[in-house]
Amino acid sequence: MVDKGFFGAFDHQVIGATGSITEKLHLKKGIDYPLRILKICTPQHLFSSKDQPMPKLRKPGYICVALLTTLVLTSCAGGDDSTEESTAGSGDESAAVQDVVRRSIEAENAKDTAAFAALWTDNGLEEYDVGSREELESGVPEGFGQETLNVVEFVQIDTDGGEGSATLDVVGDQNTIAKPVFRIRYDAVESDGQWLMDGFEFLGSPPPAEGTPVVNIEAVEYAFNLDKTEAPGDLAFRFANTGEEPHEISFFKGPDGTDVATAQSDLEDVDGEELEDIPTGYQVDHIAFAMPGDEVDLTFAEPLAPGDYFLVCYLPAGGLGDEGESVDPDAEPHVKLGMISKLTVQ
Repeated sequence: MVDKGFFGAFDHQVIGATGSITEKLHLKKGIDYPLRILKICTPQHLFSSKDQPMPKLRKPGYICVALLTTLVLTSCAGGDDSTEESTAGSGDESAAVQDVVRRSIEAENAKDTAAFAALWTDNGLEEYDVGSREELESGVPEGFGQETLNVVEFVQIDTDGGEGSATLDVVGDQNTIAKPVFRIRYDAVESDGQWLMDGFEFLGSPPPAEGTPVVNIEAVEYAFNLDKTEAPGDLAFRFANTGEEPHEISFFKGPDGTDVATAQSDLEDVDGEELEDIPTGYQVDHIAFAMPGDEVDLTFAEPLAPGDYFLVCYLPAGGLGDEGESVDPDAEPHVKLGMISKLTVQ
């Protein structure tokens, strides 16, 4: 039975991967879903929607984001910040926008709230939803800087007449077996000769690179339908919810040779909210959430290790209410109704 408080309301929504970054960066702003990413995965301030709550998939915690290239992880204090796509505006302005974004990330990583607040406008802080200026200047809000954010590359920088934006690809550092890449955009404005952060938008996971093997995952009531059950580690997912209820993916790596029936027996009583007390031999990351009709890409910063993986949904049967709560407090989680599938990575 799902606990009545399991899907308590958040002011966030998840549309792609979730789990700490997840709970921030798996959420997409500006889309109306009845749910705060993952979390998913969802410190969730990165993907917040103040109008719509999100089902609580994991304990809230703020996510800083790690940004990765395919082969090289560079720190936010250094590394290749060259743009992959077009850069509009003067070189000086573009460099200044890139610099303020980098310094903001560094300040959050260091939990330096005063330095962080000094780099943001009030409007930007409201959008980022990490705390008001007064709260930041008086201490470290719970979860602030909990997850380290490292810049891999700036995808695009635009500037025009004292306004600018920087688009980045990112990945959180708290996932252990699957590290989804996300694309985010920061807005910036020039004020009295200084560039300040002025807004934030989560753009979802970038499309997979040409030639990347894609595993198509269809979520229905109550099953995951995969178009392939074996794949190489350098894969991507395309997750489509064609059902009538929300669905999520808690992604487990299990003992080699484990079959679906055994995994279901092992995992169906796991606390899907906290993803704690995982059975011996299993590891887990929460990587995705989708409302009915949603289709989201999931690309990964690193290839998955060879082995047997299981896709599990812990949301309650019957769906969610307007506040993100279970419609039926006594509903079983989807996994107990058979919503578990196996993927073998070669």
